[in-house]
Amino acid sequence: MKRIILIAVLIFLLAAVMAVVGCSRKSHYQVFMEAVERTEALEKGKMSMDMVMEIGFNKEGLPEDALEFLKFFENLKLSLKDEFDKGKNESVKKIFLQSGELGIDAKIYTRGDVSYVITPLIPKILVIKGEELIHIGSGDINDLNIPSLSEESLEQLKNVWQSLYSQENVTALEDIVLDTPGGKVKAKKYRVKLTDQQLKPALKKSMEIISQDKGFMDSLEIMMESMDEEIIIRGILRQSIKLLDQATINSFDQLAYIDRDNYVIEETVNLDITLHFTEPGTPRQYKFNLIIERWDLNREPKIDFPEVTPENSITPGQLKEGFPDPVESMKGENR
Repeated sequence: MKRIILIAVLIFLLAAVMAVVGCSRKSHYQVFMEAVERTEALEKGKMSMDMVMEIGFNKEGLPEDALEFLKFFENLKLSLKDEFDKGKNESVKKIFLQSGELGIDAKIYTRGDVSYVITPLIPKILVIKGEELIHIGSGDINDLNIPSLSEESLEQLKNVWQSLYSQENVTALEDIVLDTPGGKVKAKKYRVKLTDQQLKPALKKSMEIISQDKGFMDSLEIMMESMDEEIIIRGILRQSIKLLDQATINSFDQLAYIDRDNYVIEETVNLDITLHFTEPGTPRQYKFNLIIERWDLNREPKIDFPEVTPENSITPGQLKEGFPDPVESMKGENR
């Protein structure tokens, strides 16, 4: 079972890395890279992200409880919608995560250094201030562990993946009219193709960066402890690098659609991996799909912040003292 969990954690880390990938007579490569940089510098706008992971397992000979456990990893969907104004330091994020029959949704409003979290898992609006958010990400609050990579790690990951882009693997394709949430937009389609030989070193380097992020690793270990899993995360990462050598990356395909203002208004990433395991419970196929859309760029979003009162809100400290662990509550509801 620990081997199954080890591989499952590797797969989720791969998904995290791939999400970072998603956002070239100048050459196609130069136009593409300038558009990526320009898009990352956006101050206002809206974006959506839809991610799907599908994992096929070797199931022959497994007991019923193991089959039930694997169902959690077979099909994972994550949806995110973000409206932001960096100048005002305001945003609202709507998140929905689905795995098997389990679904979790939340809204996170942010103004300055204060965030307001609304989710069915917590009976009141959770108010998190800047310092508390830092501590949560560092694993200092036992009941609210939100693993998040540091800005330094995210920048290193971005550099690893963007270094793979070159004149040889970035190609401009046809002009196209896209249907976006903001209306029809004219754009040019670009494709990035990467090979197994290019991807494996980048994935291994990404694992090293993740394993050296102390705040993320500490928080992840505490989260796994809260789920009653006796797993040494740092050891799993070391094993994960070895597992990559036992995989074949069949395809990696990234499409980007760049509008006339040189913004990446839509992008997709598709990854297909064959894992050469035969042991019952191990994965044999992994597919990943990511779609990102951007619209209303440089337009101020209208964010309706919730009315927060002492009666309808709660702090992380109060939540820790007065309410059950959200992870334990969620597990109990789905037994």
